[in-house]
Amino acid sequence: MSEAHGNEKAKDAGDAEEAQPPKPRKPKDRPVPWKLCLPLAAAGPASLLIVPLASLAPAVVERVFSRGLYPLFAVGLHGSTGWIPLSLAEILLASFAAAGLVLAGRAGLQWIRKRRRPGNVLLRGVALGLAALGTFLALNALLWGVNYGRLPLYEQAAFDNAPPSAKELRSLCEALAAETRSVRREIREDEEGVMRLEGSPRDALGRARPGFERAGDDLAWLDADAVARPKGVLLSFLLTRLGVAGFFFPITGEPNVNLDLPASALPFTACHEMAHALGYASEDEANFVAYAACRAHPDADFRYAGALTALVYALGALRRADRRACEALLSDLDAGVKRDLRARRRFWNRHASAVSRASAGVNDLYLRSQGQAEGIASYGKMVDLLIAERRAP
Repeated sequence: MSEAHGNEKAKDAGDAEEAQPPKPRKPKDRPVPWKLCLPLAAAGPASLLIVPLASLAPAVVERVFSRGLYPLFAVGLHGSTGWIPLSLAEILLASFAAAGLVLAGRAGLQWIRKRRRPGNVLLRGVALGLAALGTFLALNALLWGVNYGRLPLYEQAAFDNAPPSAKELRSLCEALAAETRSVRREIREDEEGVMRLEGSPRDALGRARPGFERAGDDLAWLDADAVARPKGVLLSFLLTRLGVAGFFFPITGEPNVNLDLPASALPFTACHEMAHALGYASEDEANFVAYAACRAHPDADFRYAGALTALVYALGALRRADRRACEALLSDLDAGVKRDLRARRRFWNRHASAVSRASAGVNDLYLRSQGQAEGIASYGKMVDLLIAERRAP
């Protein structure tokens, strides 16, 4: 074979190799960090055991955690975060949500470009999501949720916890109706005759603490030293869409309040979340403590908001026990009180949706997982505490 002929064959072979299409590149998948994700994800279900275990020794929980370790931790946390005007809880939650969207978008883009296998993308996302959820639930339980197992408020205050009678419910509703009628005379109104706050919603949050201080002077069982400053949520419209009036975030120790609430609801909601910050985890007890703080408050808008909210719950209980008596009381309410109640109903009815119903379902499931068998209905159990207080000598 001549050298020229050999070179031609080599050239033809090289051209054939160049003409072949390149082999498709296999997707490069990042491994799922199982060693990190599995323990963190398992911490969530494991944290659900904390409350049942704590409930086995409520006196110990009350002495060691609720009135021992927790107030020390809470005061330190409030001192570190309370001076910041913005809600750190909102910033953290928004940051996590934004980071999740960015990571999901990036993973989806890599999926579309065939750089990662779909199954691996989905598995990694689920693993990281469960790890984050498990971490949050575990921190929530350890830093604050143990309070669900503390001594019931009945025992702390030495109340008689016998079930209320229809007569007691009617008497309570009459007293609260008279209280709202009396305080309503001191309340400012808008152009539609509906209650207005003294100042802006944020001003109201800044005025919440004196009610706890005064209530703590009168109620031996209430230690208001660890009460936290409530903060308004900038993205309150999202809370409204979710049907959420407020929330307490144990990781930052902040009571958070929906600033879009009707004026007649905002002061009580602020005090409710502040009661959670004091370690009253059960919703009925937080409601009762909030009412006690509003009742003792020097400002009329707080006193009225507390009495009105208590009246709403009391009338709901009376309706179940004696519908006719409830209807009679409703018809006799002060005209201004009726306007405020209608404003509340319009606010929530206007924003009712499948999203708000799903949010309520999640809240109900969470409360039941924390030992509150009534779920979201436990908010109304404050009526039993109101009547028990009236029985006390």
